[in-house]
Amino acid sequence: MLEKITKAEWDAIHPDYKSVWTTERTDWPNWAEVREQYMGKRTLMRGGSLGVEGISFEIVERIETQRPRVLIYVSGGIADWTADDGIEVVLFDMDNYRDDPKNTDKVPASFADLAEPFSAPVEAA
Repeated sequence: MLEKITKAEWDAIHPDYKSVWTTERTDWPNWAEVREQYMGKRTLMRGGSLGVEGISFEIVERIETQRPRVLIYVSGGIADWTADDGIEVVLFDMDNYRDDPKNTDKVPASFADLAEPFSAPVEAA
């Protein structure tokens, strides 16, 4: 079974440890039979061994067993977020709501169960 590496993990690897196979190995007796398994494949040096894409690892967008993720980043009282594709995210600012409830959106009704522990106001269903 091939090790799965996410594209984000691959991108984070220092360039000194990854490359693309471009060397013709004419010193291998069976090079003609295995050439297509190596040429143009991404390579990764880790733990003292060389991994080759399609032989020892594969690069995927996300690992299926991985739960959907959302990162909320707050700096200077300003919140921003990023999330995996296909994830619905709502960012509700209770401070803004308290200051201006008429012009601040409530939490969507589809998030009512998540809003409940915070006593956040929810739109009518």
